[in-house]
Amino acid sequence: MVFLHGAAGHFSQWGFQLEFFRTRCRCLALDLRGHGQSHRPAWAQYSAEEFADDVLMLLEYAGVTGPIILVGHSFGGAVATVFALRHPERVAKLALLSTTGTIFLGVSVMLLMKAPNFLLNPVQRFFQKRVGVPVPVLKKLVPNVDAWDGWDLYPQIQVPTLVMCGELDRLTKPKQVRRMAEAIPQVHYEGISFSAHLPQLERPARVNEALLTFVKGRSERPF
Repeated sequence: MVFLHGAAGHFSQWGFQLEFFRTRCRCLALDLRGHGQSHRPAWAQYSAEEFADDVLMLLEYAGVTGPIILVGHSFGGAVATVFALRHPERVAKLALLSTTGTIFLGVSVMLLMKAPNFLLNPVQRFFQKRVGVPVPVLKKLVPNVDAWDGWDLYPQIQVPTLVMCGELDRLTKPKQVRRMAEAIPQVHYEGISFSAHLPQLERPARVNEALLTFVKGRSERPF
């Protein structure tokens, strides 16, 4: 299993899942380029396509040659989708959490990204447990997240796919996530009650249960 965090996140946001699955299968989680402790090249654009290339490099570095179960959260789900379509032979199953065809961050966030770095740095430090990227990376990353459009990609997914969404999510709203799920041919949808945008942290046992059932290969269920 390979776990991909969302934009401005970090690998430790999968801590509950890594602890749960580590005795069941080999687990890999990475800090995406520019995030957490990963390298932050000045030339990088921090796009879903670049991140997908990084996933391939991780697999090659770790000596993983067989198909994987790829799990992505939010913009990490966009990365997982791009990877699954670029390298279908590498993905046995796909799980998308709090992901949709567009991730609208709002006008206020986009305007905030235009502020000088010296004003944004204190904000980033205050939220550093949840914002795992420095301001220069954030300024490149946020427009890519806001511009993401995956609606034409989801019908092309040809592997069993689990879609999960917190029923209280205000960023990737359940209505939009269900619309995304409807576009995927082999899909199973799980709504996570009492959870917002980070169900893997807010309802870890519920998420682990859904992932385990999915990994074990029970048949897809319509929603």
